[in-house]
Amino acid sequence: MKLSKIIPLFKSGSTDDPTNFRPIYVLPSISKIFEKLMLIQIQNYFTKNNLFHNKQFGFTRGRSTTDAGVELIHNIYFAAWEDTQNALGVFCDLSKAFDCVHHDILIRKLSHYGVNGISLELFKSYLSNRVQIVDANGKQSPGSIVTMGVPKGSILGPFLFLIYINDLPYFIRDKCEVVLFADDTSLLFKIKRHELILDDVNNTLSK
Repeated sequence: MKLSKIIPLFKSGSTDDPTNFRPIYVLPSISKIFEKLMLIQIQNYFTKNNLFHNKQFGFTRGRSTTDAGVELIHNIYFAAWEDTQNALGVFCDLSKAFDCVHHDILIRKLSHYGVNGISLELFKSYLSNRVQIVDANGKQSPGSIVTMGVPKGSILGPFLFLIYINDLPYFIRDKCEVVLFADDTSLLFKIKRHELILDDVNNTLSK
């Protein structure tokens, strides 16, 4: 249940360039049944206890890209222009975001949010010793252990990523308005007119 098969799907351009192929992840069907059960329980737990930051709009019940857009426009009008200040937006898109999740950090965050005991051990087991192979032109690679990231193409992966990034707004909330949609992060800064001081912007991006 921990085996991922990657099928490279050609997009366009030269076939000699690996970046011109889109990796399609195929996971065992039986594992998705277990993932769905895990997702339902942890989703209910996070919803019931209101654990997600209210600036997160991705993969959450009752929220959509439209809600994220409305929140951003509201911040421009009321957080900035109503105070006769300019609005400066920075839009961040993490490259290969799901691959950047450090397993130990994710486990510590799960524990921080109250997932402990057998439940935490289940997630440790889910993340550990996963193997992925590449299947191309009828041939398969020997496979390798995955030590980073949440499984792509999985049911549980996107929700685990939300947990991983959930505390980001707390580090920068005093300097700007934040709108999150999964791995897309929008930062809105209030800038005093005629005073283009960008220290807060650069310091926030560094964080």
